[in-house]
Amino acid sequence: QHCLKSEEREKYIETAALKSVAAFLNTEGGTLLVGVEDSGLIPGIGFEIERYHKNSEDKFLLHVKDKMKSRIGVTIFNFTEITLETIDNNLVLMITCLPSDREVFLDNKDFYVRTAPATEKLEGRDFSNYVRRRFIDS
Repeated sequence: QHCLKSEEREKYIETAALKSVAAFLNTEGGTLLVGVEDSGLIPGIGFEIERYHKNSEDKFLLHVKDKMKSRIGVTIFNFTEITLETIDNNLVLMITCLPSDREVFLDNKDFYVRTAPATEKLEGRDFSNYVRRRFIDS
C-alpha cells in the first residue's frame, strides 16, 4: 500500500489493514475503508492502482484478495465482501466483514479483536477467555 507521507509503498499499511480485517471477523464485523483517512479526508486509492497495478482495478482487487488469502486464509471469503466504491470522486476499497464462526489469525499466529476505535492483539489468558466467550459458549 502506498504511503502518502513517505510517497513509497509501505508494508506496514498493508499489515494494519489486514489486522483490522481479522479483528472485525473476530468480533462483531465491520467495514474497512482503504483510501479514507481517520480525519475523514478521502485521498482514495487511484494513485496506488495507477502506479502499482498498471491502472487495472481487477489487478488491484486480485492483489488484495491474494494478500488476504495468504495472510489470513481462504475461509474468510465466506465472511467478507470486497468492492471498489467511488466517494467524492475518489476510488476507495471497501472490505465489509461479517462476524466469523471461528477464530481468525493473521499469519497463522496473531489474534486481533476490535475494541472501538482500535484494533487490539490478544494473547495468553485474554485470548483464551475471549475465544471461550465468543466462539465456544455462545
